[in-house]
Amino acid sequence: MSEFPELVSFVKQEAGNYARAVGKFEGIESELQYCRDDLNPATVTNRFELIHDNISWSWSPPEDELDEQLGQKRASLQVRENAVILHLPTGHDEGVLIALEPEAASNLTTFIGTCLEYVPEPESNT
Repeated sequence: MSEFPELVSFVKQEAGNYARAVGKFEGIESELQYCRDDLNPATVTNRFELIHDNISWSWSPPEDELDEQLGQKRASLQVRENAVILHLPTGHDEGVLIALEPEAASNLTTFIGTCLEYVPEPESNT
C-alpha cells in the first residue's frame, strides 16, 4: 500500500498517461508507491535507486551559506531527453521521486508546488 496515496492520486490525475512512477526512498532503500502498468517495476526501482544515488551526491552538504541566502532545498528537477524526474526530500537521505514523460514538463512550477503539499516538509538542519 502506498505511503503517499494522496500524492499518487494527484500525480495520476494531473499527469494522466504522462505519469510513470512514484517512489519513496530512505537511505539506500526505495519502495515504489505507484508504477504505470506498462512499466517493469523492477526496472523502475533500479532506475530510481540510480537516480537517488546521483541526487544524493549532488545534494550533499555543506551548503549553509546557500541555505541562509536562498532557504532550504525543497525540490530538484531533472529534465532529460526521455524523462522528467522530480526529487522531493523529506529529510536527510529520504524523500520521494516522481518520474514523468518529458511532455509533462509544461506548467511544472505549479505542478511541483502542489506535489509538495502532499509531502512532509524537510527536517530543519538547525
